[in-house]
Amino acid sequence: MKILCTGCGQRFDDLLCGGICPYCGRYNDSAAQQQEAQGGPSMPAWQPPEPEGMPAGAAPAAGPAYAPPPAATRQKPVHTGVLPGILCAVLAILLLVELAAFPLAARAAKAAKKAQGFVQAAGTAQAQQNEAFPLGPLKRQVTVGAAEWVNGLAGTPAGAGVVRVWCEAKKQKDYASWEAAVYLQIGDTYYAPIDEYRMESVYPELAAEVLDVYELSGTAMAEGWIYFAVPEGAKDATLWLQAQLMGRDYRTSAVQMTGVPVAFEEGGDRE
Repeated sequence: MKILCTGCGQRFDDLLCGGICPYCGRYNDSAAQQQEAQGGPSMPAWQPPEPEGMPAGAAPAAGPAYAPPPAATRQKPVHTGVLPGILCAVLAILLLVELAAFPLAARAAKAAKKAQGFVQAAGTAQAQQNEAFPLGPLKRQVTVGAAEWVNGLAGTPAGAGVVRVWCEAKKQKDYASWEAAVYLQIGDTYYAPIDEYRMESVYPELAAEVLDVYELSGTAMAEGWIYFAVPEGAKDATLWLQAQLMGRDYRTSAVQMTGVPVAFEEGGDRE
């Protein structure tokens, strides 16, 4: 049998839905509706019980208005990492300053080292051409031989010439930390040798005969020509061999200079 839902007013089958309205979900008493339809007394609607001690029909006193609980006060977090952050920033600035200053210090040290090489420092000694003499902390035996002009070289600047000096160093067993350098003194001017890279690019026909100056501080036998670009007409000169002794911190601790007077002879053409 279909009954009328007291909630939404829709009709539905009471037996099929068990008194529950499929439209709004309200429960409906089908027996009460049948009795009411037949003219019988209807059940009074449910009313909440009145509080004890209150007169009939009196409205209950209104209670206090609802007030939400006060919001919790938010405290500012204590930043305990502020001090470490400041220290890291200071260290980073110091590191940048060191990195920026290091190239300047390196260039200054290199310039001072180069200037020192052109000065007769403490420990100066003299040796003779074609005679062995000790060089370096282990007294390595070095001999300076012939000195001659090299004629007919293409690419030589105007007013200049190329000279070469033969030099050889004997083999030794022990190794020490030191660096070798060579300079040619003509008058009051000191000339550095032509480096191996320039010899290969400008005078490739002579590159195979070049003695790398750094080989003088090694342990293997080394020999070859050391080339210099000097003014034309130079006759007498002094070949200075320098030994820069290195300390444990790899810094120059002492400098020894040995000078060998040389006289240039006319060499052959290289064309």
